[in-house]
Amino acid sequence: MLPWVEKYRPKRLVDIVNQEKALEKVKAWVESWFHGIPKKKALLLAGPPGSGKTTTVYALANEYKFEVIELNASDERTFGKIERYLNAAYTMDVFGRRRKLIFLDEADNIEPSGAKEIAKLIDRARNPIIMSANRYWEVPLEIRNKAEIVEYKRLGQRDILKALFRIVKAEGVFVPKEVLVEIAKRARGDLRAAINDLQNLVSGGTEDAELVLAYRDVEKSIFEALGMIFASDNAKRAKMALMNLDNTPDEVLLWIEENIPYVYYKPEDIARAYEAISRADIYLGRATRTGNYGLWKYAIDMMTAGVAVSGVKKKGFIRFYPPKTLKMLRDTKEERSIRESIVRKIMKEMHMSKLEAIETMQIFE
Repeated sequence: MLPWVEKYRPKRLVDIVNQEKALEKVKAWVESWFHGIPKKKALLLAGPPGSGKTTTVYALANEYKFEVIELNASDERTFGKIERYLNAAYTMDVFGRRRKLIFLDEADNIEPSGAKEIAKLIDRARNPIIMSANRYWEVPLEIRNKAEIVEYKRLGQRDILKALFRIVKAEGVFVPKEVLVEIAKRARGDLRAAINDLQNLVSGGTEDAELVLAYRDVEKSIFEALGMIFASDNAKRAKMALMNLDNTPDEVLLWIEENIPYVYYKPEDIARAYEAISRADIYLGRATRTGNYGLWKYAIDMMTAGVAVSGVKKKGFIRFYPPKTLKMLRDTKEERSIRESIVRKIMKEMHMSKLEAIETMQIFE
């Protein structure tokens, strides 16, 4: 199944949601390339996740007939790739010459050690370079000074809701309005995350809406982190998935463990992934017992990079599921609260330790 974020990605700039001011600057910059080489050879699209930065690049390429060469700044091989592509202004196809457009994603993850060299390459470029970043101030200064910065605003709840309504209508499915409103609200301006949530719910049934949406995080949901881990074959990129994620390593381990069988299909690959999870669990346990939380680093390496490179993954859209352990704790929260209250009363009235109070309560159960 094709992910809806790709299926419904706008093909034209005019269809991009509520970024008119930013798009005016983008169009002016790219059109300047048809009259020579502009002073700023690079464009930096900066804004929150899901605001339309990547969509702009591909809509631009579609309208102006560019061939997109997409590179990821977090890949240690990026410098060599940029060096190869920047001086190749045109590529031949059956219709004639098409100018290349270099797209450098996650520019705020460029290593400082390589920033000066990439800046030099930008100076020598003969074709447009567009970079994207969530936080433009984290892009190395050497590169930032070479680029024209275009800021994208965070989308509003109404913008996201309109997009979700269009998708639901196009798919011919029924989703209660209150569910769509909740998706738009919890997305916090991230249209991509909202569309992923919608597809998750539709594929599994909207009766799971409360459970699935309960886990959305302000900056990055656990679902997005899982997507980065399982979609990547690059260890460094997989490890970055937990940045800005407001979950403990123990919680993340449960989520990854739950979803391994939905991502890998070969028994030997599943076994390798669970071996990595097992090693991560050992490190987490040692960290808790010894108080040496420096061991978390090794646990995170195993549960992200170790799982990401375990084998061949299923193709197409993959739905992620909350851990059964967390669901059980969520469902029994009220019962456990009552039991804890009873234990405290027994301890107080009968002057018992907690263990003795629990044993006493079990007599009456």
